Amino acid sequence: MCAILVAFLSFTGRAHAQQTKTPVKMEKVSVERVLDKIEEVSDYVFLYKESEIDKNRIVSVRTSSTRITDILTDIFMGTDVKWTVVDRQIVL
Repeated sequence: MCAILVAFLSFTGRAHAQQTKTPVKMEKVSVERVLDKIEEVSDYVFLYKESEIDKNRIVSVRTSSTRITDILTDIFMGTDVKWTVVDRQIVL
């Protein structure tokens, strides 16, 4: 039963993140700054191990209103970083 609830919450959160548009347009900033900005302008928080994410890598988000999942796809392109959405938490 618990596994079903977690799966449901993960699916519901992922669907919401795919629909939520976030006004983020940033040039040549760290991944950490992009994640901070998403947290600032949305209801989401990020959870990750600092040893597994290169939060100082320089990236750009060139659209001013796009889905959170699209932003994550862009900033983590070419890396092994995967994420899952559980309610209002995005686990990297």
